[in-house]
Amino acid sequence: MPDSWTFTSLGRVAHVEMGQSPPSEYVSEREGLGLPFLQGNAEFTDVHPKPGLWCRKPAKSALSGDALISVRAPVGAINRADQDYCIGRGLAAIRFSSVDPDFGYQALALYAAELRMVAQGTTFEAVGGNELRELRFPLAPALEQRRIAEILDTLDEAIRKTEEVIAKLQQMKQGLLHDLLTRGIDENGELRDPERHPEQFKDSRLGWIPREWMTQRTSEVCRLGRGRVISQSYLLANPGPYPVYSSQSKDEGLFGSIDTFDFEGPHVTWTTDGAYAGTVFYRNGRFNCTNVCGTLQAKDEGLDMQYLALALAPATSRYVSRVGNDKLMNNVMGEICVPLPGFQEQSRIVRCLCTVQNN
Repeated sequence: MPDSWTFTSLGRVAHVEMGQSPPSEYVSEREGLGLPFLQGNAEFTDVHPKPGLWCRKPAKSALSGDALISVRAPVGAINRADQDYCIGRGLAAIRFSSVDPDFGYQALALYAAELRMVAQGTTFEAVGGNELRELRFPLAPALEQRRIAEILDTLDEAIRKTEEVIAKLQQMKQGLLHDLLTRGIDENGELRDPERHPEQFKDSRLGWIPREWMTQRTSEVCRLGRGRVISQSYLLANPGPYPVYSSQSKDEGLFGSIDTFDFEGPHVTWTTDGAYAGTVFYRNGRFNCTNVCGTLQAKDEGLDMQYLALALAPATSRYVSRVGNDKLMNNVMGEICVPLPGFQEQSRIVRCLCTVQNN
């Protein structure tokens, strides 16, 4: 820490307003009927909250510009009030008085991690007003506070704009994927037009598709399989070059690697159980899957497995069972129907979408 800096406590530089839940008869979904009401961090976004309830008689309030911090699990999540809010007992409002509010917000975002360590020692993950006021807080000279806040605010704004661009590109990709899976690409590299050339289309169980396409269940064109139990201890005992994929979506589902392989060549895998049930991946080469992954392998050479992964990705979520633990088992996956153009057109669709992804 620079010599000109010191540490103090949050309660010495800010007013801490602990939330309190109002009587339910004063809360409604009618927008504008009182102050917007935040029960906890469920209404948090990247920066400002998005309320879904309003309260006529707030018990506790946050003012516009206050930092909002979650005091119940997950403790330490923060947002900033862009207007006055009624706050429930899952939140506290931090109103900086002795430091630059922008610097205070940025410093709170960093040091709130210490609150999570305190909360993990409680029966219910939560912190009270005393723990919040005693939170360690850095105190820099006033001019330095302003400069630091300006730099970090600029970076935050750049991040938000980048995320907006990514979200728009993702929407464009989804729109393109829908067009490719319903209209296809003809021999000239053009999307077919159902309005100008309705004669090129036909009705099917999936809706309107190009006349020469088929619709088939995955079990009709693929052999279905499943991975095996591969534990963390097995990974450590059998190191090798062949990847093992599991149920997660992070890192394309990579769990580790071992010295043998169970599958070889183009496949589609999907998560059968848990939070990511129905998540689809295209695999190629030599690899392994754990027992929470199903596998699809083409029965003949007329199916591009990368195309099948693209066709299944937007469809599987409709078939996931939400009763208890989320599941998409092999018998259900085998009944999912997909549109199937000829092999060459499948390849054209894959190349088109890959070009968009790579750019």
